[in-house]
Amino acid sequence: MPSSPDSSRFVQPLPAHPSLEMQQKRAKNLLHAVRAGDAAASQRVAALHPRPPRADAITLADAQLVIARGHGFESWAALRRKIDALTRTPVEQFQSALRAGDVEAVQNLLAMHADVRAAVNAPIGPFGGRPLAMVKRNLPLVDALLAHGADLNAKSDWWAGPFGLLEYDITPEDAAPRTAQLRSEA
Repeated sequence: MPSSPDSSRFVQPLPAHPSLEMQQKRAKNLLHAVRAGDAAASQRVAALHPRPPRADAITLADAQLVIARGHGFESWAALRRKIDALTRTPVEQFQSALRAGDVEAVQNLLAMHADVRAAVNAPIGPFGGRPLAMVKRNLPLVDALLAHGADLNAKSDWWAGPFGLLEYDITPEDAAPRTAQLRSEA
């Protein structure tokens, strides 16, 4: 995984009580240090990034990748999933994966945890919305939820009045898979 022979000196285990917020701060600090010309920060990027960017071209995503690889993960998403698994309940991880549109994580959580399967129709979204309402424009996630018993007719439990997935104004173009939309725009 590390891109150079001396990268092992930059790799360290996650702390005993990891925090995604702390890792985000570390990535921002690394970004600022590289842009400011800090030699140690630039060496860290050169050792851990698969295609090290120039100091004036580094992005937050590059810094996040370096932080993740510095803890032995292939990507920022993998680091985030590990921290979530260590610090959040499966249902909280499910909510996070739904918000992130992470189909693989949602499918894994549904397959592995009965309490997540039980939450497939629970009011865990904004305004007491159901998981289907949270992912209504992501067909692979909609399919995953439907395969695990999600109810298209379930309404929110919002105090100001319930609303359901089928009450949204979604055109066929909105409902089309995003990859098809991207191809048609190109």
